Amino acid sequence: MIKRGEVIGTKFGRLLAIRFTEDKTTSGKPLVECLCDCGVYVLVDQYNLTKGKTKSCGCLRAERVAASRAVPDAGFRGYCSSTK
Repeated sequence: MIKRGEVIGTKFGRLLAIRFTEDKTTSGKPLVECLCDCGVYVLVDQYNLTKGKTKSCGCLRAERVAASRAVPDAGFRGYCSSTK
């Protein structure tokens, strides 16, 4: 288990923990201000950060979605039975 003092300055996925804020989640968990590799600052629940549940500001998910929607190679014919 990562102790509170070990969180700051540590990289979790794409997030670098900068500082603890005075804000807390509705359940009372501390929020950590983090800097994502893409340059966005984000507040993250300490538990989700240290357990690997939050890995980026959201840019990772956006990249995965974009990759899944990528246009296949020009030579790809998919399920088409025609070879025209």
